[in-house]
Amino acid sequence: MKSSNETYPMLKSITIMLSLCAVLLISATQQAAAQVGWAVGNKATILYTPNGTDKNGWTIQAAPADTENLNGVSAFDANNAWIVGNRNLPKRPNGTILYFDGTLNNDGKQVWKLQDSKVQVNLNGVTFVSAKKGWAVGDAGTILYTKDGGTTWTTQNKGGPNLYGISVWASGNKYAGRAVGDVKNGKPTVLYTQDADAGQWTAFQNPPNTNNVARSVSIDWVVGDATFGVWRYVGNGQWNPQDLGVYKRTADLRAVQRLRQAGYTWVAGKVQRLNDGRDVNVLRYNGVVWSSESTLIKAFDVYGLAFINKDQGWVVGQGGYIFHASDGSAIGIDAVDWEPQRNPYAKSNRQQLNAIAMLKKAGQDVKLGESTSPASGVAGASYLSLSASDFPEGNINPANVAIQLAVDCRGPELANVPAASVVSGSRDGKLVSFLLPDGLSPGNYFVSISDSTEGDANFESSNCSEVNVSQ
Repeated sequence: MKSSNETYPMLKSITIMLSLCAVLLISATQQAAAQVGWAVGNKATILYTPNGTDKNGWTIQAAPADTENLNGVSAFDANNAWIVGNRNLPKRPNGTILYFDGTLNNDGKQVWKLQDSKVQVNLNGVTFVSAKKGWAVGDAGTILYTKDGGTTWTTQNKGGPNLYGISVWASGNKYAGRAVGDVKNGKPTVLYTQDADAGQWTAFQNPPNTNNVARSVSIDWVVGDATFGVWRYVGNGQWNPQDLGVYKRTADLRAVQRLRQAGYTWVAGKVQRLNDGRDVNVLRYNGVVWSSESTLIKAFDVYGLAFINKDQGWVVGQGGYIFHASDGSAIGIDAVDWEPQRNPYAKSNRQQLNAIAMLKKAGQDVKLGESTSPASGVAGASYLSLSASDFPEGNINPANVAIQLAVDCRGPELANVPAASVVSGSRDGKLVSFLLPDGLSPGNYFVSISDSTEGDANFESSNCSEVNVSQ
């Protein structure tokens, strides 16, 4: 590889040798896999797939003793996943948090470990933005927070209506959040924070104008029971109901997911029959109109959904059913391309599935350098150079290389810019230069790298650099 001190023409080059951060570790007994996922449900049900496109790929995993219903799941990578629920303790439900760190037992099954939630309430939802930072919500207004992967959980909020859903995302150099739940004073509970690490959660004074329970939230989208419908936050404390057109009769929506990069939103819930006889339980909004993406099984109520991009997603729910859809060009009215996937439990022993988490398909793992030099740059002015190895063979077009910046390694990105140049070094090493994007507030950021969706290569870094924006 060329020296990290080499200067390239037309670039105000600040050379960066990147430090490892939150590396995606694959244990010796577990192979790197595409579209890893988990689905969880009642009676301690944990299902796992190493490849969600394989309809026969789901396997049964064991939960710790006394675990009862499992309500939420979140995964940062193949070896960092969390599940929340409750334990089967008479008259004393104990907030259950389970953690998988990549350890497998002698039978090749995942070892899920109990974490101490320190609360005696049912936990209903969980989300992680990195391998360390996560939040969980539950009954009695409970919001829990960890900054060490769940070794220690602290209470950020308690008291008030039960909470069922939570969403946390990068906003500037902090994390913003929403948490939703039961009705209070005739309106659904919707809490927000501009700094989820600090945990200052406040109730919206003007939540969605309905007297039904809010069940799920994704960034600024909320869905709920009965005639709740779909609401979107438009700023200044205001929520607007969404016009679902012919689908406005859809009731008991239990899940919502917003993919900011793709510009799509999905909602799903209890099946409803339209006037024309169609059954609808999954809807998609493309930024302009709502369309039906109903599954193959009639009278199938959906409780959880997970899309990794606009073209590929999964739903789970009633009766332990799992469905997978792919190829967005084929997804339209009635979405005939939904394919049932095999639940490994015998049909007589299947439990309702409440939630699903799917990881984006991983490409070839590119390794970034271990150090940063110099440690800072100026947004919109400084060019940075990333030393990296293990690239795929052949030339790589800089226009197809995307540089991501976030406040946590591989967390929700704040900025995404193309590479300015990719210069080959020794063997499979390269030096990738890019302009530090404009608009970043002063502070520390993590940098990762991947090919763009238009690129011919398929790679991404599982580690990051921490860089300081000085101005």
